[in-house]
Amino acid sequence: MRLTFSKKERLKSKKTIERLFAEGKSVHQFPLRIKYEFQQVEAGTKPSVQLAVSVPKKKVNLAVDRNRLKRQLREAYRLNKSPLLQKVNNSKQSLALFLIYNGPASADYHTLEEKLKVLLNQVEKIVQ
Repeated sequence: MRLTFSKKERLKSKKTIERLFAEGKSVHQFPLRIKYEFQQVEAGTKPSVQLAVSVPKKKVNLAVDRNRLKRQLREAYRLNKSPLLQKVNNSKQSLALFLIYNGPASADYHTLEEKLKVLLNQVEKIVQ
């Protein structure tokens, strides 16, 4: 499996994001929170996982720091998404994820990656 984060994997639909926050469930592991929602796959289309990443301005004031955190979170997801994608493909459902960072302005990449792995494992268990 290729370790990429293509445009198809990015959650951009305003309707999907609004439904995700209105009806979706969440799991959290400080300093991260994932909102998720399963969607039925239409006949003839392939199940997929879409992700959006957010770092609130209220928590991290400088845009440089916010953008760095978002890059780090996307990279950690890109490297650790394989097991989740396999579970979703087997379940015949699509999954929308919204990753929110709620910690301090400075964060270590390795800490972020470990916390994200824990969250992705929790979502994997829910997929089963």
